[in-house]
Amino acid sequence: MPDKILFFDNCHMIKIGFQQILKNYSAAQFITVLWNNIDDRMNEAIDYHKPDILIINFDTIQKGVIDKVIDYIKNNHKKLKTILLSNFMPEFILDVFFFKGVLGFLHINSKGIDIVNCIKRVQNKQVYISSELEKKKDQNVNGFIKRSLSILTKKEVEVTELIIKGKTSKEIALILNNSPRTIETHRKNIAEKFDILGQGKLTFFLVGNRKIISELLKTSKENIENE
Repeated sequence: MPDKILFFDNCHMIKIGFQQILKNYSAAQFITVLWNNIDDRMNEAIDYHKPDILIINFDTIQKGVIDKVIDYIKNNHKKLKTILLSNFMPEFILDVFFFKGVLGFLHINSKGIDIVNCIKRVQNKQVYISSELEKKKDQNVNGFIKRSLSILTKKEVEVTELIIKGKTSKEIALILNNSPRTIETHRKNIAEKFDILGQGKLTFFLVGNRKIISELLKTSKENIENE
């Protein structure tokens, strides 16, 4: 677990709740700060406290302010890992903040163990999206994923499964005994079949929908094209 966690929020009760939860699960120093949507003051707090993890309540702080804070972190605190806390976050908002460097997305009513798991994954540079937020995604995504999976080759399915497990292209190349360039080609083809522009977006999409994809792969592998 990290040594120091900084929490930005405008809701006193949520702040206290998180503080109590983390006391039960972690020895990390937990610093809570109540803000009134002033990004410069938030940046000053980050500079002063130098946290390992930053948690921001997306529901109580203006998105424009969070945008500026995340940009400041990206330019000045590259090692700082960020988690956004929310009751509901549209998928396009998730995309925006993921590509700004945010790795953790927690539901506001997450259990203590889920919060700790999120922090651990984010600290290890892994994406974490709480199941509660995943459930609120557009249900139509299920049919889209099923159609896209049905046109993947067997090798592309193997690569997809390893991406979902958090493996990098180099790691996948070693596991499948292929060159990194071959894996990059597979990733490009997978992205095209999912109608996704950019391999970074592919990783986010697959990881964010890993439960649906894993379930569909178990029941539909016989329909996948042969190489």
